[in-house]
Amino acid sequence: MTFFNFFKWHEFWIKDIQVNGMPYKSLKGDFLIKNGIVYTENLFLDGNAMKISAVGNIDIPKGTIDMKLGVQPLSTVDKIVSNIPVVGYILGGKNRSFVIAHFKVTGDIKNPNVESIPVQSLGKGILGIFKRIFTYPEHILSPENNN
Repeated sequence: MTFFNFFKWHEFWIKDIQVNGMPYKSLKGDFLIKNGIVYTENLFLDGNAMKISAVGNIDIPKGTIDMKLGVQPLSTVDKIVSNIPVVGYILGGKNRSFVIAHFKVTGDIKNPNVESIPVQSLGKGILGIFKRIFTYPEHILSPENNN
């Protein structure tokens, strides 16, 4: 994975989204608004280039944000890899996602601080790949995978 620094990647995509916007298929989530603060536990944006999930809040009166984001870039790569029988399961798992990066977004909504959470981004992904390698025989013998 040295060809792509996922921990600096957010600097690129935030600037690109600010300049060009980001087309998306759907935006879903539940919200609670209390005293001008918008809370969500399940915001999900299904975009053409990436998928984004978010948990946290936006304080409208103060103009601040405190959220954690899960970003799944490379949607096209994920689709291709996940359709290769053995490789797709091992690299993508049940979510069929090869890479999910996690970020903490805090501070002023107009100029937020975006911080990578590398342990979650890399740790779970790599551990998941190893877990799926070792459990693949069980996976193919499972009745729900006998299609």
